[in-house]
Amino acid sequence: MPTALIYPFAALAEIAGCFAIWAWWRRASIFWLLPGIASLVLFGWLLAQVEAGFAGRAYAAYRGRLYRRVAFLDVERRGAAT
Repeated sequence: MPTALIYPFAALAEIAGCFAIWAWWRRASIFWLLPGIASLVLFGWLLAQVEAGFAGRAYAAYRGRLYRRVAFLDVERRGAAT
């Protein structure tokens, strides 16, 4: 599978897995936990299909964008509070 297709599927698996585990944590139902674990396993497997050097660069870029967005939202929230 081409790398350009792996990343969107991996992102969906990560988001689905994290949401399902969050839902299990909030509702305490095993029916949320099992799909969450399966999605996170799929996420890890998909990323293992990509060359390690490329995956590391893509991960760093993704986390860098995420960090900037969270920091911007925090600054925006603090500015609105004052």
